[in-house]
Amino acid sequence: MKPIFVKSTIILGILFVNLVTAYAGETLQYELTHDKIMSARVSEIKNGLYEVSVELNGPATKAFARLTGDNIGKRLEIIFAGRILTSAIVQDRIDSGMIALGESKLEEAAKLIVEIMKPDKKGNIRNEKGDNRLIK
Repeated sequence: MKPIFVKSTIILGILFVNLVTAYAGETLQYELTHDKIMSARVSEIKNGLYEVSVELNGPATKAFARLTGDNIGKRLEIIFAGRILTSAIVQDRIDSGMIALGESKLEEAAKLIVEIMKPDKKGNIRNEKGDNRLIK
C-alpha cells in the first residue's frame, strides 16, 4: 500500500508543485480603513455580478506597493472592519493604488461600498476634499 501512495504523490507532486509553493508559508494581511480610501466604485463585471474597487490615497498607495512588491508569491488578505474582503496570491507589485474587492450581487456590492466609504450623517459619501463622490 505504501508504494502506491508514494507513486501517487510523485505523479500528483508534479501537478501540485506550483499550488504548494504558492500557498505554503505566511499569509499577509492589509487592513483597509476609511482614512486610506480616496474613492470607490461598483462596476458590473459579468452577467449580474459586480465588483467593488477602491482607490487608495497617496501614502496608502506607497505602502501597498511596498507590501506587494516585497511579498510576491505570498497570500494577501484585504481586511476591513475585522473581516476578510478578498484574498489572493500576490503576482506582482501593485503600485496603482487600486484594489478589487471581489465579485458579488449588486445589493451586496452597494452595501459594501456604503460601509467602506463612511457616509456622513446625511448619508452623503464624500472624498477627502469634501466633494460628493459619484458611485457608478
